[in-house]
Amino acid sequence: MKTLKRIAWSVAAVFLLLVVAAAVRMHEDGALFIEPVEGRRIGYSARTGEWLWLAYPAVPPARDGPYVMREGDRRVAWVLEPDAAGVVHARKIGVGDRVDVVVDDAAATRFSVPLRERHPRDPVRWPMPERILAVSDIEGEFAAFVRLLRANGVIDERFAWTWGAGHLVLVGDMVDRGSNVVPVLWLVYKLEAEARAAGGAVHYVLGNHEQYLLQGRPKHVADKYYATINATGLDHGELWSAGTELGRWLRSKPVLVKVGDTLFAHGGISPRVLATGLDIDAIDAVAARRIDLRRRETESPLATTLLQAPTALTKYRGLARASRGYQPATPAHVRNLLAHFGVRRITIGHTLVERVGLGHDGRVLRLDVHHAGGVSEGVLLEDGRLWRVDDAGARFALGRAVDVAPE
Repeated sequence: MKTLKRIAWSVAAVFLLLVVAAAVRMHEDGALFIEPVEGRRIGYSARTGEWLWLAYPAVPPARDGPYVMREGDRRVAWVLEPDAAGVVHARKIGVGDRVDVVVDDAAATRFSVPLRERHPRDPVRWPMPERILAVSDIEGEFAAFVRLLRANGVIDERFAWTWGAGHLVLVGDMVDRGSNVVPVLWLVYKLEAEARAAGGAVHYVLGNHEQYLLQGRPKHVADKYYATINATGLDHGELWSAGTELGRWLRSKPVLVKVGDTLFAHGGISPRVLATGLDIDAIDAVAARRIDLRRRETESPLATTLLQAPTALTKYRGLARASRGYQPATPAHVRNLLAHFGVRRITIGHTLVERVGLGHDGRVLRLDVHHAGGVSEGVLLEDGRLWRVDDAGARFALGRAVDVAPE
């Protein structure tokens, strides 16, 4: 019996060590900690001088919000803003039919956003417009996003839509990592209505990081968002629930969209997804019901295939390279997926490239560049031609996509 107990304890100890090894992170302040529960940490923070036990770090709050939500029949918003002495406080304020957004930058850049009562689900099939600008993986980098849009004629100095009947396609991962996730989303929210009024459109295709956000478990967030949780008493799940304005709006977005002869999906279409035989409308119907569920919360094998597995629409990397136990997509698979969806090419983000460019003999268009690192680019489709465009408004011929180091 003692021998069995020793073996059991040994197995338990080894298991615990493996869990700890998997969870240990080296924080930017140099302190080791364990992060077992979505941002809640166990360990010592040299930056804040505190020991953490399943708690968010007590980093100083920074300008953030507004997080708009309903309280009965009225709208309220949580905002974090500095007082006259520069000390940031969280406040809950009443909101009317519009909301003022202040960017967390040196200039405290401001813009105003009219709110909408309804967020009908976005269509997933569109005819070819006169021009398309496609961008992905902004990751909360508001300044880079604005520079790119302004330089290419999409918005003006007042953040107003100037793209006319053109379409702007955002291919996922607009959130996480950067310090201005909320202003990025409010700007997209605002431009969506203005584009529609001008005869154009904004298409927001969800990526894996939007999915994590809607599940209440964002990854790689800036520390300021832990300060927001501490200051408001609302965790990620509450700040991005279906009861919030941005949470409700994001849940109306698709995981793939077809515009003219181009399919847009953040990760891509894997052989496993293609084997379901579903068309774009059937896939969207599943995503509409399941996008904010965690894997353990859904018992649907189909939803797991489409949304949760490593080969899901938001997570697959095989159109770019091998990843997590599967090989790169074959030319035959690429031809089959294009034929199935009736398109000429598929456009993806998710996997970093040095410059936006082409793969699979021009059948795969890759957008994920390092905006935070000073490489801010998109792809312009105009008059039947594809261009690589940058944040100075210059146009270049599209070349072959070259991977950076695996993420």
